[in-house]
Amino acid sequence: MDKETRKYIVLCLDAQFRGEELFPATHKRLIELVDAGLVGMDGFKYCWPKVAKENRRIFLKSQR
Repeated sequence: MDKETRKYIVLCLDAQFRGEELFPATHKRLIELVDAGLVGMDGFKYCWPKVAKENRRIFLKSQR
């Protein structure tokens, strides 16, 4: 991942976690990054792919 893409993701995630509303164009770009595997989703929140995988693993383990 290039520095500019990483910076964009960090800015978007920071804004989301501060409770700021993301613009529709930002959601579109983030979904493209989800499809590319550079961003993950945990429920209806964007996150790093590693976080999404770990949270899913924990959830599935709790369902046993």
